[in-house]
Amino acid sequence: MERTANIDLAWRSSTASNSASRHLSIRAFTGILIACACLSALLASWLPLQVSIATVFLFAGPHNWFELRYFLMRMPVRFGESRNFFLVAFAGIGFLTLTYISLPLLYSFGLWSGYAWSTILASWNTILLLWLGVLVWLRGKQKSKRDWSGCLVVPGSPSATNAPCMAARLSSLSMAVATVARGNLLAVFTNGGPSG
Repeated sequence: MERTANIDLAWRSSTASNSASRHLSIRAFTGILIACACLSALLASWLPLQVSIATVFLFAGPHNWFELRYFLMRMPVRFGESRNFFLVAFAGIGFLTLTYISLPLLYSFGLWSGYAWSTILASWNTILLLWLGVLVWLRGKQKSKRDWSGCLVVPGSPSATNAPCMAARLSSLSMAVATVARGNLLAVFTNGGPSG
């Protein structure tokens, strides 16, 4: 028969070895963590833009894929009453994404003047706001306790305030054309030919 003191010592020696290995693994983890932080700081100070882009692709990419997977798992098999909402949502996402990506490309081709670009960007923003308003309205139609038709007025109000600006721009353009035409008419009557 063993003595109680020997059993106790054996248990304490195994606990001491586990504690030592646990303490070693905590030190190793802390050392690796500090080394990674120092390496990251060194790389970020040496190549800030490249490291930030690599970090976004390294961490945000997989994160977004996990979110997409979660979103697709939570989607209903049949949309039912929400069918129109999801159709408008996905169509708007596709259209607005394609047009947003194509805007810099179209700008680089120089198809429109700088004056027209403010109108194009205002139109894109207006479409975005109206799309959001339609989504709120479609979602509100499912809850019959309230009238959600007012949500179309709120996104439309920047468009309405943009209309007088557009009219003013067009009137200033017509004033410029009228000034040039008046100058040409005066030149015809005074000099016998249009001015250059």
